[in-house]
Amino acid sequence: MPSTGITKVVTALGTFALLLFLFAQPMAATPSQPRIRVLILDGFSNHDWHQTTALLRGILEASGLFRVSVSTAPSTTASPAWEQWRPNFSDYDVVIQTCNDIGGGPSWPREVQIAFENYVRNGGGVLVFHSGNNAFPDWPVYNQMIGLGWRNKQQGDAITINSRERLLRIPPGQGENTGHDGRSDVVVHRLGDHPIHHSMPRAWKTPTLEIYYYARGPAKHMRVLSYGYDQHTRMNWPLEWTVRFGRGRIYSSTFGHVWKGDVQPPSLRCAGEQTLLLRTLQWLARRPVTVALIFRPRRRLQFVRRYRFLLLRSKTQIDRLLFNYGDRLHANSSSRRFLNRNFSPPFFRTRPNYCQPRFHPCAHARRDRRQRSSRRGHGGRDA
Repeated sequence: MPSTGITKVVTALGTFALLLFLFAQPMAATPSQPRIRVLILDGFSNHDWHQTTALLRGILEASGLFRVSVSTAPSTTASPAWEQWRPNFSDYDVVIQTCNDIGGGPSWPREVQIAFENYVRNGGGVLVFHSGNNAFPDWPVYNQMIGLGWRNKQQGDAITINSRERLLRIPPGQGENTGHDGRSDVVVHRLGDHPIHHSMPRAWKTPTLEIYYYARGPAKHMRVLSYGYDQHTRMNWPLEWTVRFGRGRIYSSTFGHVWKGDVQPPSLRCAGEQTLLLRTLQWLARRPVTVALIFRPRRRLQFVRRYRFLLLRSKTQIDRLLFNYGDRLHANSSSRRFLNRNFSPPFFRTRPNYCQPRFHPCAHARRDRRQRSSRRGHGGRDA
């Protein structure tokens, strides 16, 4: 008869394998759903575009859902390489635009601009990644495509969100030029039920986020998906929004800041941001949004709590849960601390940190009831 110690070890190993099976769900593309073709445009920015591209590739390729290519534009206006730089946008389902000409950077050749406009107008998808929102203020069609951008106060309307989550327009000339306060951990409040936010908390915290106050632009055919509170202006401002341009879809957000000199930037280690990135690209490519949150059911939380001693004693770290659903799972504070301390994700090459949702069950219940009654059936707020 085996000893009690051996029995405990075998039981522990079996439970550990079961937990890995439950949490590490593969997301590879199937033959009926080929990988989404993604083109990253980089080459110049006042941010660290080299590291941004590397991190984006690491996240997307590790998911198994995307085939990623990169087209690097010349970094100076006088470069002779502009004659050959002609990305073939039509070969891709989605384009991620990271170029930013702030500080005297170059502009795209007019031929490339026209090709980009036609690509979007004919149904292409574009993710304007962080500082790509600051680019090309003198390109009128680009301003229409991004809806809001880093602009002076004369260049279009600004959009703010009041305490009742209604959108308010601020006309040109009123308020300030676009800016942001210091980067900080921000509570993201989502509006409506857009597919990329399916089953996510109504509010969650994300690290080192910039909130753009008084972002300006035409703001037409635009839908605000989430907002955050800015301490400088004491107002709510959009964090994510989409724009319809012709038959195309454009998504912009202030997520994903990567500054020169950053090491393992928290903005892209955030599990919430990584989830949004994958889901957004699926939506822009007009594919079903299938990227699931790793941890949701209440029953699994109870299972993990029951076997917490096995996890704490294991030398192999289990993948961190994408979210500790404090507002959905009525977990006590010790359970939340345990989950925060002992989990970290497997299918991302860049290691995400923990993104904490706000934990006020009663307040969230009241908030959810108000939102369901005020905008039943809407996926965000139209500007």
